[in-house]
Amino acid sequence: MSLFGKRKDEEGSQVGAPRGVRVQTPREHAPPAPAPAATQQRAYTPAPPAAPAVARFGINEAVALLQSVPMDADGTATLVIRRTLEAVGISIADVLTDGERRANHLEREMEHLASEADSLERRAQETRARMDQLQIELTAVNVVRAKFDEASLQDVAIEATVSVRP
Repeated sequence: MSLFGKRKDEEGSQVGAPRGVRVQTPREHAPPAPAPAATQQRAYTPAPPAAPAVARFGINEAVALLQSVPMDADGTATLVIRRTLEAVGISIADVLTDGERRANHLEREMEHLASEADSLERRAQETRARMDQLQIELTAVNVVRAKFDEASLQDVAIEATVSVRP
C-alpha cells in the first residue's frame, strides 16, 4: 500500500488508473512552478559601474597648484607640472582659455569697484562740503543767539536800574 492508502502496480501506475498513466507521488513531484510575476522576486544584478566624474581642472586649480610648489629660477617645476597635466589628459589650452576668461572677469570687477569707489569719493566730498556749509550756518546761528542773550541781559540790567530809581 502506498501513501494515503492507494496501491501501485509494478510500473508505478496507480491501481485503477488507465494503463500507461503514471500518477506522481509527493516525492516524485517536479519542482514547483515559478510564482506569478507579482510575487516573484527579481534576482539582484548590480548596475554597471558609472563612468568616473571628470573633475574640471581650470585656472583656479592651476594657480593653487603652482602656489603650493616651490618655484625654481629656471622654470623646471612649471615645465614638469605642465607635462604632467598634459599626460593625464588635461588640456593646457583649456586652462589658458579659462585663465583668460577669469582675468577678463576680474578686470571687469576691478573696473566696477573703481567706479564705485569714485562715486563714493564724490559723495564723501559732497557730504564734507555740506557739513562745511552747515558749520557756517551753525556759527551764524550761535553768534546771533549769543548777541540776543547779551542784549537780554542788558535789557534786564536797564530795567533793573530804571525800576530802582526814585
